[in-house]
Amino acid sequence: MKNLIIILALLSFTPSGFSQGNEEQGEEELHKGRIEKQPQFPGGQAKLIEFLQDNLEYPKQAQENRIQGQVYVEFVIETDGTITNAKVVRGIGGGCDEETIRVVNSMPNWTPGNHKGKNVRVKYVLPVSFYLPKTKRK
Repeated sequence: MKNLIIILALLSFTPSGFSQGNEEQGEEELHKGRIEKQPQFPGGQAKLIEFLQDNLEYPKQAQENRIQGQVYVEFVIETDGTITNAKVVRGIGGGCDEETIRVVNSMPNWTPGNHKGKNVRVKYVLPVSFYLPKTKRK
């Protein structure tokens, strides 16, 4: 599957700081303003790209139906660096949404975000692009 192209559009990797709270019950409070230190994937952005490229597989159903596009997945990096609450906020179907969630949920712990000396929860939206190689027409 290495000939299939999976592009990670990390330029629009968007964080939003959250203070501690229970997101499932809607009790978290949006952190006002920017946080001092954004969370980081182990080894930085280049290692995140490498991890996603190594672990994402283009779903067979999407290949057969030539489904392409971007999957936007939202997740929370907790104060201990774990990933929680991963969900697709805009998908393309064909198994790409589920594959993106699977890989995001398998990510190792991140270095958590920090504000004023305290680790904070941070929500991220990560766009992941799925594109098939162009075929030559006869």
